[in-house]
Formats: sequence, C-alpha cells, structure tokens
Amino acid sequence: MKITATYTTKSPLSQIKESVSNYSSFNQIKIFDENNNLIEIPIITANSVRGALRNAGAEYLLTLLDKKVNKNIFHLLFSGGAISSSIINDVDKAIEIREKHPLVSLFGGAVSDMMMSGKINIGNLYPIVRETKNITNIKSEVSYKTLLSDMQAIKKDDAKDEKLNKKYINEEYVFDSKQQMIYETEYLTVGTKLFQEIILKENCNELEIGAFVSSLWNWLKNDATLGGKSNVGFGKFEATFDFEFFGKLYYFDNKVAIDEAIEKFLNKYTDFIKENKDKDDYFDCLNSKNQAARKK
Repeated sequence: MKITATYTTKSPLSQIKESVSNYSSFNQIKIFDENNNLIEIPIITANSVRGALRNAGAEYLLTLLDKKVNKNIFHLLFSGGAISSSIINDVDKAIEIREKHPLVSLFGGAVSDMMMSGKINIGNLYPIVRETKNITNIKSEVSYKTLLSDMQAIKKDDAKDEKLNKKYINEEYVFDSKQQMIYETEYLTVGTKLFQEIILKENCNELEIGAFVSSLWNWLKNDATLGGKSNVGFGKFEATFDFEFFGKLYYFDNKVAIDEAIEKFLNKYTDFIKENKDKDDYFDCLNSKNQAARKK
C-alpha cells in the first residue's frame, strides 16, 4: 500500500544540518530537477518522522496494555533495539514475534540476537515546488529559492533585571556578556507545502496496517511537530494522508479525522492488543534468545 502525504507548514520549520558559532543552517540535499539541473533543496528527513511514528506506536501499545517493560524491550519498541550477541536466524521465533507483535513486525528491529526487517518504507519530505515536479508529480509555480529565510533571536540575561537579581541572587551581580547572546536559525517559510510517500509492503497484514494507523493517529493527536525547536513554536503543520482506495486520514486544527475503512484497521489492531492485556507472557518472545543460540 502506498500512502501519499501532503503537509502544509503552519509555523516556521527548522531541521538543523549544522551549527557554526551562533548560526544553524537548514538541512538540504542535492537533486536533479526535471530539466536535469543539479540543485540543493531543503528537506525533512524520513528518519525524523520514522522515529516520531515508532515512539507514538510504542506509547499507544503500552498505554493500552497498561504495562511497564524492561529496558531491552523499551529500547526495541522505541528505538529499534540493539544486538547483544552474534546474529542468528530463527524462522520459528521470527514468525512468533510477527504474529504477537504487529508493531515490531512493521518497524523491524534488533530482537535479542536476531535482526528483523520491517515492512514499512518512509520517504523524505520534499517541498512541493516547480523544481521537484519530477519527484512529487505535482505542478507548482513556487521556486525552492524562495523557501528559506533566517530568523534572529536573543537569549536574554534575566539576571540583568534588578527586580529579579536583588530578590533571588545571593551575591552582588556583575554583568557577564556570556549570559546573553544573539543566535540565528535558517527556517522553512510558513505555508510551505511538502510531499511524502510511505510504503507498506505487500506482505503487510491487517494488524500491521492497524499498527501503522495507531502510530500515525497517536503522533498527530498529541500535537505533532516536524523538525526541531518546537519549544519555541516551530514545526506546526496540517496534513492529509491518502491511503489509496481505503480513504484518507486528515490532520487540521490539531484534530485527527479518519475515513471509515482506515478506522477499521485501527479498531482491529486495538482489539487485538486489548485481548493480550492480561497475558503475563505477552512480551516473553521479545526477551528470550532464539533456539539456535541456546543449543550452542
């Protein structure tokens, strides 16, 4: 299944490529436009969105189960885990994990001593502009050259406020210029439209599709943002996610709306998780090493 997402930024958006002194530049990559000219355009990386979706899916799962897990399972659910020994394949264990844990099956990860491939491919977010028509298949009169601007901000030294320093500092205050600075951030313009493709592989079952919908829904309903600096109002957006013939999922005015066919996937996955709520051994297959390893 191919899911096509279109975003519109509702506040400045920052994704830092590098910081030099007090200046942070926006992440950009080189592409060939439809006229075969090499250009450098701003993008939001797929990895940042993938991480947000994985976290949201893990939170949805553990909240429904009302369970705490050990550190290894926590890292698997939220970060993809880490290999703790030599990698050994175990088909039976992989089948068990995919049957019991649709979220792990969807995103993949390192399960104790084996690697599991995921069933989802998440693309970068490309600006919908004249020069990216060969990527987005969307016509636009906007040029990528107009998208980036610089914003300055001042980190204030609150100790210079006499009302504050006399009341809360227990020594004589001497002005220190290091406590106040001007910093500059390159940002993506408000109103920029972005394009993304998300592919759920053909062997995805209904529970794995539902696990993806749960991740997307939970991310969006908790005031999702793109990029960094959300603590100062950056990264707000609206979006539409087109699930082909199943319908669409909408995110506008900080509210999520889902077409009926997509909601059925979510409900089926939710019911499956609830059925496992009282099973104390639900996470056991994510803890144990595979049979091949135990025979050594």
